[in-house]
Amino acid sequence: MFTTYASEVADASTKDNKVFKFLQRGVDGFNWLNRTQEYYFRRGMFATSLADSLRKRGLDIKKIISENNIDAIPVEDIQNAVNDALDYTYALTPKAVKKRNNIHDTGNYIATEFIKLANMIPFVTTAALPFPRFIVNALRHLFEYSPFGFTTLLSEKEMARIAAGDLNQLSKAVVGSAMLLAAIEAKRKGFGGEKWYELNGTDGTTIDTRPFFPISAYLLAADQITRIESGRKPLEARELLEGTTGSTFRFGVGLRVVDDLIGVVDGTRDEKKLTEKLQSYAGDIASTFLTPIRQFNDFVD
Repeated sequence: MFTTYASEVADASTKDNKVFKFLQRGVDGFNWLNRTQEYYFRRGMFATSLADSLRKRGLDIKKIISENNIDAIPVEDIQNAVNDALDYTYALTPKAVKKRNNIHDTGNYIATEFIKLANMIPFVTTAALPFPRFIVNALRHLFEYSPFGFTTLLSEKEMARIAAGDLNQLSKAVVGSAMLLAAIEAKRKGFGGEKWYELNGTDGTTIDTRPFFPISAYLLAADQITRIESGRKPLEARELLEGTTGSTFRFGVGLRVVDDLIGVVDGTRDEKKLTEKLQSYAGDIASTFLTPIRQFNDFVD
């Protein structure tokens, strides 16, 4: 449960290279705030899930711990609790699927291959997509909690689960669809701000919903739908990617920096502007490591 990080790719320090090991220690050091908050929530979800599973078996987790009777806990319940903890923090590794029989299997296959790609060329991929594991989990989450979630009911496996009383996926699809419809109505009734991720409160305050992913993703879809209805210009691809995955993409900044660098070499661009963009790019990367501090400040406010 504590060896998988949401943004983790292949560990460069495992290579027999002093430079890689030094860089890896630096990355781990910068990420300690992110890891600390992630593991904090992970512990809570693990304990909650395990207690719930044991309660269904007629067991009390507090009594088991007080009596030091850990062997009474089924291994299956522990594994399920670990998976729930990883899923809760968007760090669950998708299961590799050889035969893609349905849309879920196909999604897992694509997600697995995407993370493999990030492992193969980590410095290249993470420069633009800093959190590959988070991204694939966020996309899976949005798929399940949306009208698309109803498509899983077409599989015999899911229908068998419903027949057995497991309404988990059906509930997710209903909740996600309700969230989307509510966001559309909010945009239609004038509660949407100037930007796609903004909501206007009844007291006139403007709320930035981006820290509250996946709520922001529903507003993104609602904003795009209302834009089409009113004939306004649709959102840019970068905004769609950021809103869908809850992650900051660095495609635009990175490509502009490369373009300006080439311009400086051939004498068609100002070196001062390149320096400014490099500083902006570095600040964008550094802000990734400071997210927990911003969340703490938001909580205090």
